[in-house]
Amino acid sequence: MSISLEELYKMAGLWFFQDTFGWHLKELPPDNTYEALTKAMLICAKGDGVIAPEERDWIIGFSAVKGMPLDLVEELKNYEATEDIADVINRTSQAIKAKRAAIYFAIKACSADAKYHEGEQAYVRKMASLIGVSSEEVSELEEMCLEEQKLTEKRLKLLFPDGLPYSSLMS
Repeated sequence: MSISLEELYKMAGLWFFQDTFGWHLKELPPDNTYEALTKAMLICAKGDGVIAPEERDWIIGFSAVKGMPLDLVEELKNYEATEDIADVINRTSQAIKAKRAAIYFAIKACSADAKYHEGEQAYVRKMASLIGVSSEEVSELEEMCLEEQKLTEKRLKLLFPDGLPYSSLMS
C-alpha cells in the first residue's frame, strides 16, 4: 500500500492537532486559515528587518506538519512579508477564533533564531491588538514560551545526559 504526499501531509496535520491540542479532527482546517496565519507569522518575524533562515524554516516546518497544501508551503519559501499585517489577518475569521494560539505560534516563530527582537515583539503586539488579544495576554504567552524553552532544555538533559545522539546530523 502506498500513500500520496497529500495523504501523508493530512496524517501529519491531524496528528499535530491531536498532539498539540487534544483535538480528534476528521479534516484539516481550511487552507485560507493557514495562508493568512503563516504569512502573518512571517511578517512578525520580519519585524526586526529580516526573516532569519531559522525563522523561515520554523514556519515552513510548522506549516508542513499542520498539513498545509504543498503549493502554499512552496509559496512561503519566497514570501517577502511586505504586506500590511492587518490586510493579511483580515483574510480569515479563524484568526479571531484562534487568536491566542495565533499569537503563541507567532512568538515561537519569531524566537526560532534564539532571539525575540523588539521589532518582532512590536509586530506580534500589533497583530494581537488587531485580533483582540490584550497586552497582558501577550506577556503571559511570551512567558509561557520562555518556560517551554527551559523545559525543552531540561528534557534534553534528562533524555540525553551523554550528549545528543545525532549531533553529527545537526547544522
